Amino acid sequence: MGLLDSPRNKSLLAIAFALLIGYMVYTGEGLSLLGFHGLKVGRARAHAMQDSMLVMKAEADSVRRELAKGTVTELKQKTEAYREILDT
Repeated sequence: MGLLDSPRNKSLLAIAFALLIGYMVYTGEGLSLLGFHGLKVGRARAHAMQDSMLVMKAEADSVRRELAKGTVTELKQKTEAYREILDT
């Protein structure tokens, strides 16, 4: 094998191989066949979950504000009205 005869060629080949492995780990290319996902996919999933949690927190805060405005009977009446709308 003439490619691995000189130390310089071995170093260049090792660097190229390390770059290829690094790219595969980051993007998940080729690793998805083995059932692994890359760091990029994991990061995107974490951001999506974080966004979902922010939306849920905003909705919960909205409900808290709504609860603070009215009495229990008013809220029950609103809930029944919403149920009727959904049933139709």
